[in-house]
Amino acid sequence: MTCFSCGGQTAPWTHMPLDPIKGAENPHKDFVVCTECGLGAVSPLPSPEEIPSFYDTARYYTHGQGHLMEVNQTLLDRALLHAAWRLDKGQSLDPERIAKDLPPGASICDLGCGGGELLGRFKALGFNVLGVEPDAAARAEAAKAGVTVLAGTCEELPADLKGQSCDLVIMRHVLEHCRDPILALQKAFFLTRPGGILFCEVPNCAATHFKSLGVCSAMFDAPRHLYFFTPACLRKVIGLGGFTFSSFQYMGYTRHHHASWRQWEASIYDRTREYTARPSGRRHTVLRSIQLLLSTAFASDEKKYDSVAVYGRRPGAPKRTPV
Repeated sequence: MTCFSCGGQTAPWTHMPLDPIKGAENPHKDFVVCTECGLGAVSPLPSPEEIPSFYDTARYYTHGQGHLMEVNQTLLDRALLHAAWRLDKGQSLDPERIAKDLPPGASICDLGCGGGELLGRFKALGFNVLGVEPDAAARAEAAKAGVTVLAGTCEELPADLKGQSCDLVIMRHVLEHCRDPILALQKAFFLTRPGGILFCEVPNCAATHFKSLGVCSAMFDAPRHLYFFTPACLRKVIGLGGFTFSSFQYMGYTRHHHASWRQWEASIYDRTREYTARPSGRRHTVLRSIQLLLSTAFASDEKKYDSVAVYGRRPGAPKRTPV
């Protein structure tokens, strides 16, 4: 298998026999990594016909009900969470902050918008919003919130978007789900008007948390995640899609020190042992959480945060007429 990002050769990386969301055997167990740029991928890729079944589950964050369960926190749990919160300088996409870089009444399209929560916040600020989402359950959640969401994917945009262009295109935890990330970015490019902004966020596979837990990290999420990006890989692929790089943004630190998050990752390890005596990942214990906190407290953003985003621009003079 050749790396689509840099053309380098891939080598065996890891093995994950469990689909943790469904609690069933993972039909796509083997993963490779590029020996040159570090991009990870499932190998072989699932067929387009298989992918919808990966999301056929009642508990998923885009369905209005997440898979993390509430747990009773001990005093140590609360202390760890508070310490992580005090050390967390990450920034998620903030509609009010990015609004300063958009024209009044700007058009915004969120590709893979899930239940439409983010679009609802943009809509409340007076922007024209539209979402694209393949999952019918997630579209139903968006409809409840009064957000218009069309059926489609990044790689196969709905026909209703033909000829339209937007001031801001969002791809938040979407690119890692795409069979063809370059095609998805090219579609996003032509949906972005000249001078417009791309916001693309993915799990950060260079993070210490991800590297420490491996396939038992919540951010691995096989078989739904098909590709695994480092910040450098993400920057490169948006360029292959036509965008110019503006900046990185990192987020996701406090949450992976929460007792519920730790319990979920520990359960992934425990259930994976039903399929293999030696899971490729590690179990998330309280001791490991303390070690992660100490090793990442003052680490670089690339090592500290579990998610990374890039801001990109479509080259050309901005045109201020909304869709």
